[in-house]
Amino acid sequence: MVLILSHTTAYLFWRAFAGRLPALRSVHPRGKTFPGRQPLNDAMLRELAVLGIVPSASAPVHLLYPDSSMRVVSPMVKAHVAGAELPPGSLYQLSDHVLIVSPELCFTQIAHTLPFGKAVLAGYGLCGTYAVSAPRQTDGMGLTSRPPLTTASLLREYPLLLDHTSMRNPARQAASWVLDGAASPMEARVAIMLTLPTTRGGYGLPRPILNAPLPLGPAALKLYPHSPCRLDLYWPARAVAVEYDGKLAHQGEHNHAKDLARLAALDAEGIETMVMGFGQVIDTVAFDTIVHGLAKKLDLRLRIRNATFTAARMDLRAALQVTGGPGLTP
Repeated sequence: MVLILSHTTAYLFWRAFAGRLPALRSVHPRGKTFPGRQPLNDAMLRELAVLGIVPSASAPVHLLYPDSSMRVVSPMVKAHVAGAELPPGSLYQLSDHVLIVSPELCFTQIAHTLPFGKAVLAGYGLCGTYAVSAPRQTDGMGLTSRPPLTTASLLREYPLLLDHTSMRNPARQAASWVLDGAASPMEARVAIMLTLPTTRGGYGLPRPILNAPLPLGPAALKLYPHSPCRLDLYWPARAVAVEYDGKLAHQGEHNHAKDLARLAALDAEGIETMVMGFGQVIDTVAFDTIVHGLAKKLDLRLRIRNATFTAARMDLRAALQVTGGPGLTP
């Protein structure tokens, strides 16, 4: 008898997962027995609790079933029906009787229910190198480094495995704006606001490479003996980078002197670096000023129609929770 974690429950698990996917075994549900139309029993609840999942009427566990006849009826369960046979690699085994949908299927499920910007952010999280191991009140807390769970290209391809007519699938549309390699939720937010089209509330800048490894030359190594140096957001065609200063600590640089040495080394490599902090990101006016400066360095002219852009930008910031208030979450 097995349960398949899906939708929001699966996303919250993957968001905090700090292990490696190869350590989990990909399985197929064929031939497995599913509980049918009955509350979760004590054995099931204990197995879920070991995984950190405690269902309740106010926070039901989302479960996936092969067909409607197998659905559990319980206030602690939000039941979903697969509707079709899942592609290979869509399920992983977490414990003896608990499976979970893959990151790609999970993203396809939740993207239908989230605001566009938040769906893109969820994709960044799955394709990034951070896990959110605890609730956070401010950026930089409760993060654990881990390998990416999937890639942006796999997120884009998965809806087509389910439905060959799904070119306008919300998950596919959101995944088209996901970049690989984000190392923190705030870095992801910055990248999203910079690169989404103005119709979506972004500034429409070219897509940077996130956390690009840059080998340092001899002169730069004398200033900063750490190579390769990873750049938060990097536009190699213009040798321009953006560093989010709340993220510098993810490389172990905990003091101002090291930060300055790092920036001096990048300058020695001919890379022009702009630094922004938390306060500048959540301040709409300050962020707008920085972006216009960045656009000049990229030799670009921003094409923004204020009437529509202002409303779209507010919607995007609300979806990303970048509004100046407490409680930012990825």
